[in-house]
Amino acid sequence: MSNNQERRYTDQGEGQNLPKDVVGAVERKLREGDSFSPRNTDTPEFVSAVESASKTFQLRTQEATETAGADTVRTAKPSEAKKRELSPEQSKATLQTLRVRFQNNPHLHKGVKFEDVKKSLEANPEALWSIAQMEAKGHKPDVYNTDDKGFDVGTCSKESPESARNCVYDKEAADWFRKNRPNETFNGSAVEMAQEMGIDLMDPTLYKEVLQKKGKFDLQTWSWLLTHSNIRSTDNALSGARYGGGVYVAQSIATYPYDTRAFRGSLRVSWKA
Repeated sequence: MSNNQERRYTDQGEGQNLPKDVVGAVERKLREGDSFSPRNTDTPEFVSAVESASKTFQLRTQEATETAGADTVRTAKPSEAKKRELSPEQSKATLQTLRVRFQNNPHLHKGVKFEDVKKSLEANPEALWSIAQMEAKGHKPDVYNTDDKGFDVGTCSKESPESARNCVYDKEAADWFRKNRPNETFNGSAVEMAQEMGIDLMDPTLYKEVLQKKGKFDLQTWSWLLTHSNIRSTDNALSGARYGGGVYVAQSIATYPYDTRAFRGSLRVSWKA
């Protein structure tokens, strides 16, 4: 290979150290994005050497890309949505906390054995994860309703949880508030917070006819409750409270947050035979 041919692939000036062989020179230029087109002045040996070096470089590049792609997939896994499942230690701690509250509030679940609840939750890791989220947010979750098919774990704190107070009802209400009251602060929406925990808002019938008949809740606060679309379409949503000796479920403007109103959540779990 002549010096001119080698310089064609190295762009090295006079006095610079040139690559020892054409392979190194070709790979360097290909990495820089150059391509090879034979000239009439190139010797057959030079053309053959360059073509061979080009093929070798392409194979290496393909292998490196495939390897990098595999590494990218492996690296991307941690950024994927995490499974709603607790570690063994977290599961044990969550069940123990629930057990203590369950035993301290027998009036909420007369005739129910905690071992049956425990067995059902151990068979439903996602439900146990949701209960842990409720616990972390101050909902004081407990079993408050049962039937032949399963049981309901709900917000059993005496007052509406502080962590969620000053919230509007749902995303639609939150979007309206951000647009129309940009200088005022609020605490998100009840529906979205419940969804993040994997639970629903408590049904108003369960709130009034079950939970509030087993204890006295929301004496100083209000709680957003599950609202049917025919009510929500009027820009209102349901919230409940106990005052004046009675329990009330009333329509409220969904876009108005109050510092004495959060929400009550509920989670349905099937019995494990």
